[in-house]
Amino acid sequence: MIIATFGPATEWAGKTIAREGDAFMLEGEGAITASDVMQYDGQGYLVWVNEGTRAWVASKANAPVGPQAGLAANPEVSSAPSAATAAMTPTVHAPSARGSSSSRRPLLILGVLLAVAIVVAAVLVFSGALGGKAANETEVGSLATQTLSPTPQPTASAGEDWTSQDSGSWAFLSGVAFTDVNHGWTVGYDRDTEKGTMLATEDGGLTWTEQDLPSSAPLLAVTFLDNTLGWATGGYAAILATTDGGLTWTEQNSGPRWALQDVTFVDADHGWAVGGDVHTEAGVILATSNGGRTWSRQNTEGFSWFRGVAFTDATHGCVVGQPNTILLTEDGGHTWSPQPHPRDDLSLYAVAFPDATHGWAVGENSVILATTDGGHTWTEQDSESQSYLASVVFTDTMHGWAVGQRGIMLTTADGGESWRVPFWPGDAFLWGVAFPDASHGWVVGQEGTILATSIGVGVPIPAASAGAGSQAGSQTPSQAPATSAPVDQSTSWPAKLAGTWASAFGTEPAKIIIAEAGGRATLAKVAIDGRTSSWIFAVDTLSDSEGVFGVLVRQGSSTGPYTGSYSQGSGSSSSTIRVGFSEDTLTMSATISSQDITEAYRLSPDGQTLTHYDSGRAVTIDFVRQ
Repeated sequence: MIIATFGPATEWAGKTIAREGDAFMLEGEGAITASDVMQYDGQGYLVWVNEGTRAWVASKANAPVGPQAGLAANPEVSSAPSAATAAMTPTVHAPSARGSSSSRRPLLILGVLLAVAIVVAAVLVFSGALGGKAANETEVGSLATQTLSPTPQPTASAGEDWTSQDSGSWAFLSGVAFTDVNHGWTVGYDRDTEKGTMLATEDGGLTWTEQDLPSSAPLLAVTFLDNTLGWATGGYAAILATTDGGLTWTEQNSGPRWALQDVTFVDADHGWAVGGDVHTEAGVILATSNGGRTWSRQNTEGFSWFRGVAFTDATHGCVVGQPNTILLTEDGGHTWSPQPHPRDDLSLYAVAFPDATHGWAVGENSVILATTDGGHTWTEQDSESQSYLASVVFTDTMHGWAVGQRGIMLTTADGGESWRVPFWPGDAFLWGVAFPDASHGWVVGQEGTILATSIGVGVPIPAASAGAGSQAGSQTPSQAPATSAPVDQSTSWPAKLAGTWASAFGTEPAKIIIAEAGGRATLAKVAIDGRTSSWIFAVDTLSDSEGVFGVLVRQGSSTGPYTGSYSQGSGSSSSTIRVGFSEDTLTMSATISSQDITEAYRLSPDGQTLTHYDSGRAVTIDFVRQ
C-alpha cells in the first residue's frame, strides 16, 4: 500500500514508498527501514498520503514528528502532486473508451481525486477534471482564487476512518456483534488466564466491561437478535445464552468434543452452530428450534470442519468450511447439498447473506466468492490481496467489509465489483467484523484489538431531488428507491453552504470552495498541490471546468435554484446528473452505464462543519470552515 511519494526536487522524483506489513519498499530499490523513510521526510523529500500515516511510520522509527516537511516546509515538494493518494483510491472507469497513458480519462466519481503529474495522464473524475493551471491562476466559477498553500490537519483517527478503542484486555478477540450503534459484545480467549473472555459495551465502545461467564471455555463467536437475546459458542462444545443483554449467561448442552466456530439465529427459536469434532475433524452442524434448550446434530457425513454459517430465514441457509466447502439447505438443515464454486483449492472461513439471494464467502488467499441466486452458483471477485480473510459482513447488497490476517481490511460499496483497502496503522490479526448499519462498524482481533468507525462507507443521505427529467428507478448508495426530498425554497444551496472548507483529516481534497456570484454558482475542489476542479451552475446549465461532460442542460421543471436533472442529449458522455437540496444537504448523483454514483455535502447545525460523502471512494470526510 503506497504511503508516500518523492517530490520533483530529488533524484527519485515520482518514486513511491509502499507499506507491506511492518516493512517498507522503495519503488525500484527494494526494502528500506522506517528510519530511512523518516530521514527522507526530514529532508523534505516526501509527500505523504496523510499525517496519520506519517505519524505511524515515525512511531516505528522511534523518531520525533515535526512539521510535515514534504507538505509545508519544502516549497518545491509541496507543489508536487501526491501520487500516493491517487494510488490508494479505487478506479471506476467511465463508459468511454480508455485512451493512452497521456489521455485524460474521467472516473465515475462525483468529486475530484488528486491528479498525478508524474505521468502525463491527469486523473479526471465525475465532478470534473483537475485543471492544468496553477492555483493562483485558477478561476473558480467567476471568482478568482488566491494561492492555496496546504495546511495539514491531524487525522481524527489513526487510520483515517478507524479509531482504536481501549478494550482493557489482551485477549485474542475472535467474534463481535452489535445490535445498534451503542450495544455490542465481543468474545475471545485470554491466553494468560486460559479462559474465555466476553466484553460488552452500551456506549458504542467508549467503555467495555468484562462479563461474568459460567464456563472457562474459549469463545469463538457471538450473535444477538436484539439488546437482550444472544448466544455465544466456542471450544469444548460451549454454547452460552443470555436473555438480559449479557448480565447473566447460562450454559446450553451441545456435545462433548466439538469446537463451535460460528453461530446464528433468525428468531428467538431457530438457530444453528457450526464447527468440527476435535478428535475426528468431522464437520458439525447443530440446530435448535426452541431457543437452544435442546440442540441436535444435522447430517453432514463426509464433510470436515465447518467455519461459517448464515441463514436468511428458518429454512434457507449456507455453511462454508475447509477444505473448499459450500453447503446449502432449503429445509432448515434436514438436508444439505454441496455447491460447486470456482476456487475448490481454497478453504472458506466466513459467509454472509444480507438477503435471500445475495451472499459472499471469504477465505484463504483473500478469496472472495459471490452469489446472486441464493448460493447455487458462485463467482470469484478480485480482492487484490493474498491474506487470509476470517470474517465478512454486508449491510445490504452493495456495502460490505472483510477482515483477516496481518491487519487486512477490505471494503466495497458496489457489491464487490471493486474492493478497496482502507489504511489503518497496525498489523494485528483481525478476526471479526460487525456493522449494525452502513455507517457504524467494529472490528476485533488479537491482543485485545478493537477498532471502530462512525464513517463506514458514508452517512445516510437523502436522495437527490430531481426535476421531471430524472431517470425513474435510480437508487441511492444504500439501494433504497430514490424519492424526491423536500427542497428548501428559502435560500439556494450556494448561499447556505458558501465558504471555504478545509479537510479536517489532511486528506484529499484539501479544500472545498462553494460560491455564488453573477447568476452562477460554483462548487470547487482544491487538491493538496493546489490544482482545482469545479462544477459551474448557470440558470439552466451545468458544466465542469475541464469540459469532460460538456454543457449539460436542465430537463423539465426545477424544484429550486441550481437543482434538477441535467443531461446531454448526445455525445460520448451522454450522462444524467441529478442535483437536489434539502434543508442542509446538497446531493449530486449520476447514472452512468447503469451505475449509480452519489456525492453529498451536509452542513452541521452550527454551520462550522461540512461533511462530504463520496460513494465512489467509499469515504466520508469532515471539512471545517475557514
